[in-house]
Amino acid sequence: MNPVVVHVRLAFSAVERHCGHTSAPSIGIKGDDGPPELPRKGKGRVAQKTDDQGRALFKDPDGRITTEASSQRRKQDYNYNREMETVTHQAVTEPIKYARAHIAGRTSGVGQHMTEVKAFIAGGNAEAKTMDATIRGHVWLDPAFAVPAVRNLQEHIKRATDVLARLEKAKQGFQQLPVEKDMDLNAAPDATGNDGSEGQG
Repeated sequence: MNPVVVHVRLAFSAVERHCGHTSAPSIGIKGDDGPPELPRKGKGRVAQKTDDQGRALFKDPDGRITTEASSQRRKQDYNYNREMETVTHQAVTEPIKYARAHIAGRTSGVGQHMTEVKAFIAGGNAEAKTMDATIRGHVWLDPAFAVPAVRNLQEHIKRATDVLARLEKAKQGFQQLPVEKDMDLNAAPDATGNDGSEGQG
């Protein structure tokens, strides 16, 4: 087989190996298995909201917020029975927010993979333009190999282009994740705090 084709295949395999796996919590690049699993635009993943004491919050059928997961109420029917029924409350959720550094790191990692794939595509396109002539001019290669070799390279380029598109979507997905508020290091100390100096003469 043409050494050029072997090199291109290995190059693509290396890039695909890097792009095919990610430790991102909400986005999974799956190589050729399917499109990336992206968070919904502007929402990302959600978690159940809690009160100041860390208790999970729910919404009852009347729209009131409670820490109870269910409640008892009189069954609604036309016979005016006094039978009670258990009603499950809906969990109150909120988007999971991420640190700016976390989002920046994920975005940067995807950007590096995009650079690798773009380099492969550019090199593959350049190689495709000269491969036919290279094979036909080679002493030890059958000229009939030129057509399938070029076609095979073009298929790899197409796969790389598909991966690049998925990486772009993944990058956009990271950029749309909700961001945690930065801690204000210049904020005034708690006015209720006591440093122990009160009452000292």
